[in-house]
Amino acid sequence: METDFVCISRSPVTGLEACVGKDDNAYYLYLMEAPELGGGKVVRILWLCNRKPAPEVLSTEGDGSFLLPREHVGHDLNGIDLDESSLRIRWYATGDSAAVYDREGVLGAIPPYAGVHDFPGFTRYMKGFHRYGWQMRPEDAEGIEAYLHDADRQWQLTLTEKGWEIVDNAFRQVYYRFAGEPSHYLDLDRGSFPRRRLFMGKQNDICYNLTVGMSQAELPRAQILLRNEYAAFSRMELGFACQEQHAALAEYMVPVMADLMQMPWQERDFLGHGHTIEFPRIPGFAGFLLVDAGQVPGLPCPAMPPFLGVKPRFCWIVLVTQKEMDFVREKGVEKILRKCWMPELVHVYDGGAKFFR
Repeated sequence: METDFVCISRSPVTGLEACVGKDDNAYYLYLMEAPELGGGKVVRILWLCNRKPAPEVLSTEGDGSFLLPREHVGHDLNGIDLDESSLRIRWYATGDSAAVYDREGVLGAIPPYAGVHDFPGFTRYMKGFHRYGWQMRPEDAEGIEAYLHDADRQWQLTLTEKGWEIVDNAFRQVYYRFAGEPSHYLDLDRGSFPRRRLFMGKQNDICYNLTVGMSQAELPRAQILLRNEYAAFSRMELGFACQEQHAALAEYMVPVMADLMQMPWQERDFLGHGHTIEFPRIPGFAGFLLVDAGQVPGLPCPAMPPFLGVKPRFCWIVLVTQKEMDFVREKGVEKILRKCWMPELVHVYDGGAKFFR
């Protein structure tokens, strides 16, 4: 039985599409990888309503989607059709989660924390709890609306030229004070939104590469990993520093940092303090360690401008050997930072290892 997708929206920052699909049996909200990325692989699924009479137990008719059993159906047990012309998708600020609305308000939502404890998302016509949806109480709908209101403000800034100018000007001023006049200010987005730039400057014989624009979207999985503290760690920018004699490495890092700026949304995963990234293409090193300047006393850091009231975290990219990478993965970032003889200089590449020389 063929599924007809009656409402489709592409995420502004990930390779996901949110789609309301229907067949003869039911309507569902799908989060799917875009065809060119994953061949339409379904990442999340949320029941919206039955179109046929509800059975006693979860079942299908023909080769269509599941019909939810009577005990969980909160609409006419004979089935209903949605007002397809009124359907619209709204994306959460992480870009990996979405909600669908109709004329009455939120119909179903798959929040950024979906998947925790098998939580599939909230849906209007669900009664109780089921693997294809949880009942949406009034307070749940209010919470969804409040979060998406803030997400809409984010997208209005992120996806417009006027919004980008605000972000761009703020970061230019901050980075100019930290790293001097830019020697290069590189366009990494090739004319598409969200905008991304790389500020390259030199100050006191140190070369700097500083990202601009990464913090325009919230980091995926922040709510899952950090719970109530997630807001303070939900946005980030990256920096790389090296002594002037290693300026060629700063040039080499340009495409690497362009990729790192997109990594959280391409992989739909959190990135932050203590995370390691394998990159064995620099002789003598196995990859990178991210060090949040705000969590290391004395470690220099640009005075980050707020984005929608939240100051992004700033993480330095530190080259690490295989031994150092193994150590931090086994014992954690705090213990390896104690191995650095001058933690306040851990961010500046000087040609050698920082922790085990």
